Amino acid sequence: MKFNIFNLISTLIMLLVFVISGAFFLRLLCFVL
Repeated sequence: MKFNIFNLISTLIMLLVFVISGAFFLRLLCFVL
């Protein structure tokens, strides 16, 4: 159970980092263009 919760939190953190990096990349792209 504890391992399952840890896996879920890890997946959520990875998704959050992906979304933040994607938004930053889009903002940088818009700034360049």
